[in-house]
Amino acid sequence: MRRHGHSGRGQGHGGHRRIRDKPIMAMMYHISRHHFNHIHAELSEYDVYPGQPPLMFALARQNGQSQKELAEQLEITPATLTVMIKRMEKNGLLRREADVEDQRISRIYLTDKGLEILEDVRETLERLEQQAIEGFTDEDIHILRQLLLRINRNISRSRGTSRSEAEAGAEENMEASAEANTEASEDSNEADEDMKDEASNNDDEVQDD
Repeated sequence: MRRHGHSGRGQGHGGHRRIRDKPIMAMMYHISRHHFNHIHAELSEYDVYPGQPPLMFALARQNGQSQKELAEQLEITPATLTVMIKRMEKNGLLRREADVEDQRISRIYLTDKGLEILEDVRETLERLEQQAIEGFTDEDIHILRQLLLRINRNISRSRGTSRSEAEAGAEENMEASAEANTEASEDSNEADEDMKDEASNNDDEVQDD
């Protein structure tokens, strides 16, 4: 049975003692915060900060989306997205262009620098993911996913949250896939190749002219 990870690093007995008797949700919060602190520390080397990787992956799948489309897809407010885009523009990761048919609409594009750094981001996230599930079997991961989805459904029901069809579909996709993060990376890789092919075709058309 395949196990993930290969090193012997761990949190140590002291760390385990501090969290093992916490309530489940407190444990999840503690672990998530610790994990995302690691992500933030490593990605800051590339001038990428919390909240920005999902935007980069969304643009890798489809470059040139509008701010409205991105805000809806990422489930953040337009104001939050605007601040994020301005910071990433300043760091040379994104550029904004007015829509050719409607000048009121801004289209967001990953720059060449953004595409290059996206590969570093993807590799970093995958490495930290593998560190987090070190020693887990595929069955362990499948069971963990199912348990987390059940917790999510319980919380949604207790809050009386009415999920949109898109949210429901996203959850179904998670349940059907035992390797959601891997699939996301593969999708992004395919999108990168599509963008490169499109750029190459455009160059060919220019040369033909």
